[in-house]
Amino acid sequence: MGGAIALELARRRAVRSATAFSPAGFWTPVELRFAQMSLRVLANTPVALRPAVTALARRPAGRRLLFGQLFGYPDRLPVEEAVSGLKDAWAAAPAFNGVLDAFGEYAFGDPEELRGTAVAIGWGKLDRLLIYRLQAPRARAMLPWAMHATLGAGHVPFFDDPPAVAEFIRARASSAPGTHRAGLTRADGRVS
Repeated sequence: MGGAIALELARRRAVRSATAFSPAGFWTPVELRFAQMSLRVLANTPVALRPAVTALARRPAGRRLLFGQLFGYPDRLPVEEAVSGLKDAWAAAPAFNGVLDAFGEYAFGDPEELRGTAVAIGWGKLDRLLIYRLQAPRARAMLPWAMHATLGAGHVPFFDDPPAVAEFIRARASSAPGTHRAGLTRADGRVS
């Protein structure tokens, strides 16, 4: 959702540039429902099951099961970060559900309103929440002037490949004004 919010802030001219990772809104109604349902599963874990789910998050196989939809390499997610993320999700579940519901009405549109704004969008090719092979092409078609990158990561690339994320942000920051398009796809997830 943060990527979609960044794009909307840029649309409203609240920021001069936006770098978004796997932004929401390039989905079909079916893909939207899939994402909402998937995110609700962990956030709404019954209280009685939370100790077992927490124990599962402490094991590599458990992190793959619990977080494989969000992270391309859930094993790279530090154990304490996984456990903390679960606790945060459970603590915020009532608010989180409301946010998910609010995004139920959202679809990215009117891309021309962003023309002239420096926009960069990075997609994790291992994203199993906002499925890369379906949604990234829509973003490229709607925003052909933006800088687009494919990262060797999941929906949340920051633990999967921090160097590629940092390199993408640096590439966006160092690109000259008016040159917002670049071929930034590499199989190993590194930005080029």
